[in-house]
Amino acid sequence: MTRGANVEYNLNVSPYKVTINNVTFYFSSKSHLNKFLETRSDEINRISESLTKRFKIKINTVNLALLYAYIKIETRGFLIEINNEKITDVTALRVASGKIKKDVTNYG
Repeated sequence: MTRGANVEYNLNVSPYKVTINNVTFYFSSKSHLNKFLETRSDEINRISESLTKRFKIKINTVNLALLYAYIKIETRGFLIEINNEKITDVTALRVASGKIKKDVTNYG
């Protein structure tokens, strides 16, 4: 961890993490973690309202919004844990039925 700034660039050993809906989000700093916790409700509401207006259907966007907020806030890397599996690449994920899952299909 860097001195003074309290930034952990190795997310695997970072003490800054939170688990929501069975997904653990790792952060490089306490300030990133706090910003995520402070803004997650707004992000959930914003995305939900946007998609509801667009498609005229209520869509469970909680996990999608959490993932989006994490990507926006954690600028020093990407690490989440789902079912005891750590994932470092956002492109390896999909959101289906409102849940974040590792994508096991090959689209390309």
